[in-house]
Amino acid sequence: MDRQVIDKILDALKDGKSHTLDEVREKAGVKEPKTELIITFLEKYQFVEMNKRGNVRLTTPTKQFLDELDRTDPPAFYEEITA
Repeated sequence: MDRQVIDKILDALKDGKSHTLDEVREKAGVKEPKTELIITFLEKYQFVEMNKRGNVRLTTPTKQFLDELDRTDPPAFYEEITA
C-alpha cells in the first residue's frame, strides 16, 4: 500500500470531524478506487470509523496519536523510537 497516499488521507481527516468519501478524495487528491481501498484498510485496523451514512473520521486514539506527532519534533522522535 502506498504510504504517501495513506498519509494524505489521514491528513485530510486530521480535524477530527466526519467527512464524506468525496470530501476525503478532494482534500487528499486521491482517486476514488484507491481512497475507498485505503479507507477500508484503515477501518479494518481501527484507525478510522465509518458511520451508517458512510462518513468517515479518525478514531479517538488515532487522532490523539497524530496530534502528538504534530507536537513532537519529527527527527528527535524518529531517533528516539529507532534507538
